Amino acid sequence: LVRRMEPIRSHGRHGASARESTSILWLQAGDAVTLLRLLAIPAFVWAVRQVEAAGPSPLPALLFFLAVGSDLADGPVAGPLGVASEAGRFVDHIADISFLATALGVYWSVGIVPWWVPVAVVASFLFYVADSWRQGGPDQPRRLIGSRIGHLAGICNYTLVGVLACNESAGLHWLPASLV
Repeated sequence: LVRRMEPIRSHGRHGASARESTSILWLQAGDAVTLLRLLAIPAFVWAVRQVEAAGPSPLPALLFFLAVGSDLADGPVAGPLGVASEAGRFVDHIADISFLATALGVYWSVGIVPWWVPVAVVASFLFYVADSWRQGGPDQPRRLIGSRIGHLAGICNYTLVGVLACNESAGLHWLPASLV
């Protein structure tokens, strides 16, 4: 179920794109890596809830690192294989906000973060989407435009979830509760 993309050597006026596939099309390799992040969401929620019921566990931290690893790997996997696409980039953003909003939401539900933290993260993502779509003209396809500040915000959001997963859920308590 992984899409294998091979360039088609054609120099004609109506030559085929290098992105066309010659095999069964389901998922591109980078999308399959991104899918790991989406699959980690329900497991992460369950693991955090288990910590609240049974005590500290490394599982939320391990799932967090799986999500981070998939975020770091999906682009480098897709790029060299020639399967990077706008659709894949969009799915990557959806996986990011889905994981982060859900993780922060579950930490709100167990009383570790205030309600406005997941709300602010989702609101900032929605503003980013609206601004990206606004910057593209009316005759251009809708696409998400990368930004340095958006990238840094994503890093900060992932860092916050990582601190919560390691400090609170895994019970490391390297940071005092007053800082978290």
